[in-house]
Amino acid sequence: MRQAQRFDPDGAYVRRWLPELAQLPGSAIHRPWREDVDRATYPAPIVEVPGM
Repeated sequence: MRQAQRFDPDGAYVRRWLPELAQLPGSAIHRPWREDVDRATYPAPIVEVPGM
């Protein structure tokens, strides 16, 4: 997470390889489980680390 936010703040890499998340705005793409994403498309994490 930290590396993705540091080196890909706009999520260009994630948008290229995960087109199902491409509609998410800005850095929200790094935390799709906190956005309105269909759980069948992208499941929530098993464990959420505090502060992430």
